[in-house]
Amino acid sequence: MGSTVSGDRSPSRGSSSSSADDPSPSTSSQSGAGTASGRTGTVTIEFSGDDIPQEEIIAAAKKGDGYDFEPMFAPVKAYTSSADVSICQMETTLTPTNTNLTRSIVHRGPREFATAVRNAGYDGCSTANNHTFDAGVPGLATTQQVMTSAGLQVAGPGDATNPVRTAWYTAKGLKIAQLSYSYTLDNWAQGSLTGAPPDAPWLKQSLYAVRGAAGISADAAKARAAGADIVLVSLHWGTQFAFEPSGDQVALAQQLLASPNVDMIIGNHPHVVQRCGASNGKLVFYSLGNQLSNQGVNWGFPDATQDGVMVKVTLTKSASGLKVDKAEYQPTRARRTGGYIIDQVSKASNPSSWASTSRLIQGPSNACQLTPAP
Repeated sequence: MGSTVSGDRSPSRGSSSSSADDPSPSTSSQSGAGTASGRTGTVTIEFSGDDIPQEEIIAAAKKGDGYDFEPMFAPVKAYTSSADVSICQMETTLTPTNTNLTRSIVHRGPREFATAVRNAGYDGCSTANNHTFDAGVPGLATTQQVMTSAGLQVAGPGDATNPVRTAWYTAKGLKIAQLSYSYTLDNWAQGSLTGAPPDAPWLKQSLYAVRGAAGISADAAKARAAGADIVLVSLHWGTQFAFEPSGDQVALAQQLLASPNVDMIIGNHPHVVQRCGASNGKLVFYSLGNQLSNQGVNWGFPDATQDGVMVKVTLTKSASGLKVDKAEYQPTRARRTGGYIIDQVSKASNPSSWASTSRLIQGPSNACQLTPAP
């Protein structure tokens, strides 16, 4: 976690469509980032799958009057901390009082969860997902409060005065902005992908079905104008437990990556790993699976819901633009015995999990030229 973090700023710019997977992302110039500022440099960014402190995970972390999640993240800390910037997917609300914690599919984690994520090497997280509104408007505020107090940047829904909250990171002299959107923020919205709770109408601004590629690209343009050298877009999208991205995912990714102001897409939500794609020399990771969750065959879910992947991408910004130098992946697996541990998976330690995740993240053509972590 070699970055410094700065306060929130605003978002906003336009888009178009793009080509299919580009076979050589590492040699293609990306975006107009080279003109955003005179800064140049090389930075490595790491991101990973969904972190979901479900009931059983919270119970396993109970320690005295509080909770200790840090042993769960211990095996991945070295990898996460080795990047200049590391980003998580926080699929829960958080409470500073440790009351009314997660029950069933209503997610609310204790404050120590954010501290553990930060101490594991993460600098910030995406917060736009279908559980964002599990604790209502107060839960939106407390989640941001707990994360900020722990030293984590927050990308996702904001408040009535700042509807779209941008996370900002500074590393190796470059400024990185992260935006976050979801298909819904209210798990009880009964299928509405364009509505918002009456007491939080601003949440519509974090719905990609409402904003569309043009609206998200507009937010990215605002981030670029505010000084971002690199703009990341996190999307909570796709079909749960589907190993292939949907046509809608692919179409939206291509439209966004055609924008000069969107440099990379980080996808989550399906709870299984999906492939990486490339378009216009830029990368889209459709789904990184689960990093920490209690899903698995014992609940009737695919075994692959215990698998996730950490991805580390090295980007260089020069006067001519931004390009991908290298992209690597490190498979993970949530071990439900011994206290819920996020294991780094190798060929030797878990051949079947490693092979499955490698096959899924690379896809049939390895369009992103991904290599396994050493």
